[in-house]
Amino acid sequence: RYLLVVPLTRPSAALSRWERDFLIDLPYSRAPAGKATGPAADENWYNGSLMQKRPRPLVLVVDDETEIRLILRKFLEFLGYDVEEAGCGTDALNTALLLRPDAILLDHRLPDVEGFETYRNMTRAGLRIPTALMSGLPEFEVDTDGSEMCRFLPKPISFDNLGEFMEQLLSESP
Repeated sequence: RYLLVVPLTRPSAALSRWERDFLIDLPYSRAPAGKATGPAADENWYNGSLMQKRPRPLVLVVDDETEIRLILRKFLEFLGYDVEEAGCGTDALNTALLLRPDAILLDHRLPDVEGFETYRNMTRAGLRIPTALMSGLPEFEVDTDGSEMCRFLPKPISFDNLGEFMEQLLSESP
């Protein structure tokens, strides 16, 4: 799947019906001459890209087990978060690149790529998103290899502390 973004060279009213059906209106603002641009100067910059500020933080839950994703989704939505899901590392990378979530809960064991390798792929792609690696392995140790993996979330997940955990994770956002 590919997304091709092409700037319009004519007014949208002059587009054919087919072209209008596939038109996606992306937010864009241009700073006035002499005014600084970039994330600090433009309120449309959010999470490292040009996009609208979300009313609720978005959490990407990555786990190959549907039940775990569903339980985490329901609990995080109860806590006031928007949630997107991915079942493998490849889908997680694509979703993170497209949506730029505010935080990621990433399972260690995924069917295609290990969780930490998925995290490395995200950082190689330029994403700097607070991420927690989840694992149910008692002997598992987080070897961040000098990178900035924020947190470790042991399974089974303690829902008593998940709200506080998420606040701490989100506070580490760049």
